[in-house]
Amino acid sequence: MAELDLPRGPRELFRAVLEPLARAFGGEQNMRFGGGTALAARWAHRRSIDVGLFVEPDRYRHFHWTTGGRFTLDLTARASVSRLAIGRDDTYVSFHGLDGHITINPGALTPEPRSPDTVRGTRLPLETTNEILGKKLVFRMAQRRTILSHHLYDIAWANRHDPAELHQAFRAARRTSLPTSLSPSRTTPKAVPNSPPYLIPRIPGSKSRPPLLSASSFTTTFVTARPASGARLVPFPDADPQPHMIDYDLVRAYYFDPPAPNPHRVPSDEELIARHERRLFDHCVLRGGDPVAEGLGPHGSMIGGPGKPPTVHHCRVERTTPLDPLPLSWWAYPRAQLRQTPLIIGSRVSLKAARCRGPARIPRPSAYASGARPNARSPREASPQPGC
Repeated sequence: MAELDLPRGPRELFRAVLEPLARAFGGEQNMRFGGGTALAARWAHRRSIDVGLFVEPDRYRHFHWTTGGRFTLDLTARASVSRLAIGRDDTYVSFHGLDGHITINPGALTPEPRSPDTVRGTRLPLETTNEILGKKLVFRMAQRRTILSHHLYDIAWANRHDPAELHQAFRAARRTSLPTSLSPSRTTPKAVPNSPPYLIPRIPGSKSRPPLLSASSFTTTFVTARPASGARLVPFPDADPQPHMIDYDLVRAYYFDPPAPNPHRVPSDEELIARHERRLFDHCVLRGGDPVAEGLGPHGSMIGGPGKPPTVHHCRVERTTPLDPLPLSWWAYPRAQLRQTPLIIGSRVSLKAARCRGPARIPRPSAYASGARPNARSPREASPQPGC
């Protein structure tokens, strides 16, 4: 059992939400600290700027329906909240002046997700290494079919320094039908001078350290996927080591100056959030409400900035905001253009009758010669199948 220090950045985020979350979930011991920040605290091998907390599904359901309101009041009284979204599947929190965000998710992948390690000064346990790596394999790479360079770096580090935990993670991933369509290929690192390092390999207890690796060392050829898998690699630019983070400055810019509609492009998360905020503001005006009293648009903390009432979303609006109609050419593949012809029995079209009577039979020539009906069947053949 060890007490681990969190990296700078996630440490401030964690301190801002620890006390309100502990009251909402009935104690620090009822939560788990996971994600890449937990690995960074355990291995000191790279940077991480977000916080991932996990709880049991029953406790999260109680939080979503009961104690989430008290958590909102406690949190907004302590810090300047930029965005707070309490949804059925997860919770998202971000603050003004602090990089990164906090996510709270229910569930676990392995039977024993808790480790004896705790965050220094608290009773909050960290998740096991195999639990964290297993979630990266299943929920990030397999289900979302997205490969991020820092996930691969974590797996490579575990393969060299903690192979037993990585083996357990793969065993847990196989139980959830992890597809084998993700195939690694050769690496082609690039040396970019004066680029801010994102990955910082360190070997504890070693006098010599490997050279710093920039985020640009991981290019699109680091990992490839077969065409049938649909997986994609999201490389990290040097200027923004985490492109999947929400850029709230961009959300504010899109709110006041939305980009021109383009049917051949899927809107970004920032555009969808700004669109959701504009819709809330417009609906409030149409129904005769007061946007200032409700804290909508420029009168809320997300668009208006610090000092405004906190912007609270009851779901992840970037996932639920409707998209514009996409071009039909995106679905122009051969199977979609096949014409389905109905099954004809005699002169009547009835798929249900075809399902009940079985496959249609071509009448014999002797049936016409004898004067019988073309589709006449014996009583045994005409009897419906069980279940019809």
